[in-house]
Amino acid sequence: SCISNLKQIGLTFAIYTDDYNGVHPPCGGYVTLANLKNKDWFTIFDELDLIDTKLFDCPAATTSGVSVGNETVSKADAGYSLNYTRNYYMRGKSNVIVKEPSAVINVLDGRNNYSRWLCKADCKYKSDGANYIWTTTRHSGTNTNMVHLDGHAETVKTDWVNANTYATKQHYYHPEGFCN
Repeated sequence: SCISNLKQIGLTFAIYTDDYNGVHPPCGGYVTLANLKNKDWFTIFDELDLIDTKLFDCPAATTSGVSVGNETVSKADAGYSLNYTRNYYMRGKSNVIVKEPSAVINVLDGRNNYSRWLCKADCKYKSDGANYIWTTTRHSGTNTNMVHLDGHAETVKTDWVNANTYATKQHYYHPEGFCN
């Protein structure tokens, strides 16, 4: 199931950060898949053989392939599908700076290799760019699954997770805490 996949992905992040002194993998950003080799979480996990890439594919997803930047690479060409999106703000960051790992979203249902979700319009992270949240409501039409930095996975109603809304104190992206 999707929740099981996310738990496994969360465990893989824990293994990776343990091996790399608590530092999360980089994020390649808005580039082509060819330019992401060894530069983003899913390509690194694949290259290091840390995870079965079948876990990148949510069973409820209706799309396949890998969406990065402004391209979608077919499952046949990529070798797998990616139906999860990662917290952009954790790229290359240490777990040491994380104040509330149970509230910080690590990976969630979505398209594209990364996403950003601000706490408010004048958020301190705004210089990294505007909201770029690629979540989906593929579970029962209104729910998305997510795994937090502490490793717990959950299903949440997602009518509040989109590019026009802001994070909540229970679910947010910023490692140093929710912006007040």
